[in-house]
Amino acid sequence: MGYIDLHCDTLMLFARPDHTGDLRRNDRQVDLDKLTRGGAYAQFFAIFMVPEPFYAHLHMEPLADDVYYERLYEAFRQEFIDGTVEGAAARFAGNYEQYTANREAGRLSAFLTIEDGRLLDGDLNTLDQWYRQGVRLITLTWNYENSIGYPQSSDHELMQHRLKPFGVETVQRMNELGMIVDVSHLSDGGFWDVVKYSNKPFVASHSNSRVLSPHPRNLTDEMIRALGNKGGLAGLNFGGNFLNEQISDDRSTLQQMVRHIHHMVNVGGVDSVALGSDFDGVPRNLEIDDASQVPLLAERLHQHGFHPSDIDKIMFGNVERLIRETL
Repeated sequence: MGYIDLHCDTLMLFARPDHTGDLRRNDRQVDLDKLTRGGAYAQFFAIFMVPEPFYAHLHMEPLADDVYYERLYEAFRQEFIDGTVEGAAARFAGNYEQYTANREAGRLSAFLTIEDGRLLDGDLNTLDQWYRQGVRLITLTWNYENSIGYPQSSDHELMQHRLKPFGVETVQRMNELGMIVDVSHLSDGGFWDVVKYSNKPFVASHSNSRVLSPHPRNLTDEMIRALGNKGGLAGLNFGGNFLNEQISDDRSTLQQMVRHIHHMVNVGGVDSVALGSDFDGVPRNLEIDDASQVPLLAERLHQHGFHPSDIDKIMFGNVERLIRETL
């Protein structure tokens, strides 16, 4: 059973001056060895733009945003773009044709994404540059306001804030270029603007059901329906904070994951659900602890009566369709 994961934060490893290991093998939740053992078809690797207040929390020395971006981008480029040779286990993919070529050759596809578009800073030329570098998905905001819009929040008033005018331009230009718009971390008002202004399917790459877990990054049933109606996807976040009724509880189990999938399928349809593990970005208190163990979820879905064709859609088929329609 193959799978595609829409979100991991593993590239952050390369922002640490004392890091050990690389993308082929490390002590994190995602590396090529674990992905291969798990049977992954593709992994979306995020350049998570760490905000300054979080450097101390992550035990990292502060870096200028452009220096930080280049360090993580270079790690991705050297491994998947410049460093690949014939017979390599993984290779960059920037569209459906490259993805299918990699899969037919038995290679994993590595997609490059950015989490938090704050480096755009009102300049669409930077967006075009990112596309040329290989970026194919942008999570529009993180937990702070930027030139695009506003973040998800427990503050009801802030949650109603919509995309800024530059945010609307960004969504429209991403559609033109062939980049996936990601609304995880975006305010509710911003979500509804993406529904309005995006003419292509979009994703909430690592968000679950807000009915089952009240984390503000999760999606209401109305949002899940709208996402499904647009042909978009919600990527199941494996973190316990996004699965439990108490968001302070970071314990993650297969049972909770299946519960969210059941609900999201019932609300938005089976074509609207995918995987967005958030590996290396959530506490390691998970029953599925790394990329090699993801097939356990397919087994559990089978035990809960999901049809094999629906399991295939959730594990990889829906993302394949999204890649074909957007990139």
